[in-house]
Amino acid sequence: MTPAAGEGRRGSRYPRTKKGRATMTDGAFRSPRCWRRRVRSLSMGVLLLFLATAAPLCRPRTFTEMVLMRDGMTHLATKVFLPPGEGPWPVVLIRTPYDKEALDGQARSFTEAGIAVVAQDIRGRYASEGTFRFFLDDGWGENADGYDTLRWISEQSWNDGRVCSWGGSAVGITQYLLAGSSPPGFTCLGSIVGTGDLYHGVAFQGGAFRESLI
Repeated sequence: MTPAAGEGRRGSRYPRTKKGRATMTDGAFRSPRCWRRRVRSLSMGVLLLFLATAAPLCRPRTFTEMVLMRDGMTHLATKVFLPPGEGPWPVVLIRTPYDKEALDGQARSFTEAGIAVVAQDIRGRYASEGTFRFFLDDGWGENADGYDTLRWISEQSWNDGRVCSWGGSAVGITQYLLAGSSPPGFTCLGSIVGTGDLYHGVAFQGGAFRESLI
């Protein structure tokens, strides 16, 4: 049997209007279940909006300086990543021949943990001045670029006095050379597939000269 006008169908969750039509719009506003769905959707929208606006605040502050070495004429391009908030912070130093500009993602992993990062092109590489001489300037010889860089870091107001180096391969080699120069404030190193023995570990592996690695 067809319901009379204005009665609606039995069990319908929509209200009956004067014209006998059930309207979803009116019912949606009167249904507690629909209200809960709307509140959840609104809450999710507010959360996503907050995350979108908060994301830039989590990005590290960055700047680049040309740090002068002890020879008085060579400047090394040095990019600094500072965590959000107020310092000072411990610092991870990455001295690389592979281009410091490729380290933004790795640096952000540290800054999100409250650790500042200093990424530097070693002498003669990319934006740094001088001539690249296969690590001869990274240890404790006439030039000691690693030592000079760490001393510069220790003089900055954003450093809390602790510096650890990190990185792999050639970046690991620069760490061993830095450690051998006994710089002040050097706390630890994290060398990955690096070697402190360039003779046996690089140039003469197994006693044979590896020209391709030089």
